[in-house]
Amino acid sequence: MKYNSIDLHYEDFMLKIHDVTDGYRQSHLAGTNDVTETFNGGNWSMCATPALAATCKVLYYSGWYMNTFWDQANGRWILAATEGMERRVYSMVPGGNVEQISYLARNIDNGAIHINQAGVDYLYYCTGGRIYKHNLDSNTDLGVMPWPVTNMSCRGMTLDYDPTNNSIIFPFEQNGLMGVAEYFL
Repeated sequence: MKYNSIDLHYEDFMLKIHDVTDGYRQSHLAGTNDVTETFNGGNWSMCATPALAATCKVLYYSGWYMNTFWDQANGRWILAATEGMERRVYSMVPGGNVEQISYLARNIDNGAIHINQAGVDYLYYCTGGRIYKHNLDSNTDLGVMPWPVTNMSCRGMTLDYDPTNNSIIFPFEQNGLMGVAEYFL
């Protein structure tokens, strides 16, 4: 990413993969610095998909926040956009294509988590203080999850999955107090 001081905007956004075993190595996943493509459509635009990920224009980094997940079962990254990207969910295969795989029924206000359950990809996400479920494979909104504690709201930018308990762990707010809760699936 660089700042264009003439046109007064950031451009040339890239997504890189860092090798955790060697802090000096990184590889290119997506993004371009092609002057005809980099700022076409502004910070929040994305290349038309499907397209080759390595040369696809990607949006400003804050649009992904913490909602980027490695999908081990399918060998791809799942990117669930937040601000400015209008509920779109993308798949990026290293060395392969980027494509929009789903469109959510509502915005992601807070955190999200990708979970592959029995070979089906789901996205659980927090919005309006509740957790919603979306089938990424069929692009089907499965609605709000049952919520037995009515005055408790999910908060924060991160949800975590515990495969041992088959549960989602998330920050919450209740009666003005914050805490960490576990939602058993």
